[in-house]
Amino acid sequence: MISAIFGGVIRDMMVNEIPLIFSRQIYATACLAGAALYIGLRHLA
Repeated sequence: MISAIFGGVIRDMMVNEIPLIFSRQIYATACLAGAALYIGLRHLA
């Protein structure tokens, strides 16, 4: 997941575009937040 997100960021930076993760689409941010929440809750259980 992380390599896919940052691979897309690097690709967008190389072609001089604003990466999607920093624009109005928040799919990557929501995915990272969900993964962090899951890992955090697994440690509590």
